[in-house]
Amino acid sequence: MKLDGTWLIGRATGAAASGTSFLALDHPTVSQRHAELLVLSGTYYLTDLGSRNGIWRQRNGRTERFSEGYVEPHEPLSFGRCEVRLGDLLASAWNRPG
Repeated sequence: MKLDGTWLIGRATGAAASGTSFLALDHPTVSQRHAELLVLSGTYYLTDLGSRNGIWRQRNGRTERFSEGYVEPHEPLSFGRCEVRLGDLLASAWNRPG
């Protein structure tokens, strides 16, 4: 599976969750279509899709809301109250069958 491309991040419900470019987060504070991630040659560009509970990140010891921009794969991000690292989330997609 190639990681470069556009990925939809959201709660695992509906037909979109079965797509090969869907990264599922099973948490009640994650929207069905929470964010879009563009991966290209090792760069990660993340966009909040107007989710109810937002995306949050730590910067200089403070938690701030994140709407759009470049992120690091090892950086902890919270989608609503679900904290993940995008690198780990993509690795799970890499390892799933199909």
